[in-house]
Amino acid sequence: MIRLLQFNILEGFYVQGEALDLDRIAAAKRLVDALRPDVIVLNEALYIERGRERYTDYADLFGMENQVGHQYDLAWGNAIVSRFPLGEVSAHPFYRRSSLVCTVASPDGEFRLATYHPHPGRRGPLRAGDFETTLAAVGTGRPAVISGDFNAVMPWDNPCRESLMQGFKRFTLPEKVEGDVDRFIDSGIHIATVMERHGFRDLVEERAHTIPTDFLSLDKGSAMRIDHVFGNSGIKHASGAVVRHAQAEWASDHRPVVVDLAI
Repeated sequence: MIRLLQFNILEGFYVQGEALDLDRIAAAKRLVDALRPDVIVLNEALYIERGRERYTDYADLFGMENQVGHQYDLAWGNAIVSRFPLGEVSAHPFYRRSSLVCTVASPDGEFRLATYHPHPGRRGPLRAGDFETTLAAVGTGRPAVISGDFNAVMPWDNPCRESLMQGFKRFTLPEKVEGDVDRFIDSGIHIATVMERHGFRDLVEERAHTIPTDFLSLDKGSAMRIDHVFGNSGIKHASGAVVRHAQAEWASDHRPVVVDLAI
């Protein structure tokens, strides 16, 4: 069994892109120590590329041996850190973001792994095209997983538009509430359609909201599950859940998602 952790780490544990928040890092490390994942997929992994003025070694931070990543929009990026070797790496740029694809060489066999964190302002049909491009890079014929903060609610979570609008009114400009909520819901429909067409299924069975954590807000009126893990038919068994752990409430504004995979 392979344990994968999907985790949006809120601006790479940085405070306004400058200083690292050591309390959040400590909470995240305690969480990872408790969960013992083999692979961690990181969104909002700032300063991920070597050779630049600033660099963050997330593999070292979490006690892993291997790391791949791609930086976009000056500082932001995606990273995958792993106990297992990583290869066949590619990045695919989209509007102010990019997806990251690689191969994980686990002792149980290789599998393809991708992550994408779409810009929240990107409309559903355009996101669908982004996911089509990413899954084309993943390819066919091998076990594959795609995970990430999709900034979208899946239709089978049955999001209540009116409840979300009431929650969003507490932190969003009035003229933007309706459009923002509709984009989360509509994008989920488009992404779900792409996943189904390519034979990918939702691997998270124990579902709960992933945002906001207590770190962001104690008000859960806008709570949604927007962090997801999907797998194709090459994933023979999977058991997934949104992580409910004290440290998860303070490490980031997102709860992580953990999935145990068999290939």
